[in-house]
Amino acid sequence: MMKKLWVVFLFAFGILSLGATIVEVEASSPEFNVNFRASFDNENIPGSDFLNEDIAYGTRISHAFDAAVDGYGFQFWIINGAVRQDLEVDHQFVVTGEMDIVAVFSKNAPLEHAVVFMDSNSKLIQTQYVLNEGNATDITEDLPSKPGYVILEGSNKWLGGSLTGITSSRVLILQYGIDTETEFELTVHGADGSGDYLYNTVVTVTPGVAPEGELFSHWESESVIVSYQETYSFTMLEDYEITAIFSAEVLTPEPLITLRGDLEIRLNVRSFLAQFEIPEGYELIDYGILTTDSANINVLHADHNTKFTGRN
Repeated sequence: MMKKLWVVFLFAFGILSLGATIVEVEASSPEFNVNFRASFDNENIPGSDFLNEDIAYGTRISHAFDAAVDGYGFQFWIINGAVRQDLEVDHQFVVTGEMDIVAVFSKNAPLEHAVVFMDSNSKLIQTQYVLNEGNATDITEDLPSKPGYVILEGSNKWLGGSLTGITSSRVLILQYGIDTETEFELTVHGADGSGDYLYNTVVTVTPGVAPEGELFSHWESESVIVSYQETYSFTMLEDYEITAIFSAEVLTPEPLITLRGDLEIRLNVRSFLAQFEIPEGYELIDYGILTTDSANINVLHADHNTKFTGRN
């Protein structure tokens, strides 16, 4: 019988008051730096930094803004560079790591709107404040780049609204297109498909004719099994080499996880691409990410005593 394991964390909190900010602190927990502040216009109002210190894990933080925002209207939160329009002004945050929390307001009179420029990974580029029916200023320098992509131009550059005649606060997302001048080389052994492909192209390969007395067994890349399926699809994010393996004794498919990286999908950020296969007779319960310094990751499958193997 399969059993589920539930893990429950119980915390005992005391209360520490920091002016209008509510902080509930757990004893003997690791601490993380938290910068909690507000942005009211192009220049922050003095004293709008409510908290900037190391706070214990599990701490709950909120702020009463009523007296501080006379003449301003709340727009949204920016948390670690990501815009959160779904959270209310009195939202209570729980500290689970380093946090940069900004409450964004705009003037009610004269009416002013916040225009937030983000990249496609929801990271903040810039915030501008524009008078009603005014125009935001396009950003042309120091924009984030992506290998294999170019920033679109003209009216396609920002998704989320116009830069002109602004009558409401908005979030504009930077748009990218495939760089058609950059291609990656695919080398396929034992099948057709070798050639040059654009970045992010999904390629599907099928094995060629098996040698006499042998059958298709699996696909390998760098001596690692990447698939047991005859028809196998993968994404071109780098030069890639794959081999169709034929054998008189075909391997029995097992649950399989493969991990490719570091792919540099974002400059200066480590990126990985994972795929998994679940053969007939197995059930996917859950999935996530494991990290290790070793070449292989082995995870025991609860029902079938089968190891998942991933390439780091």
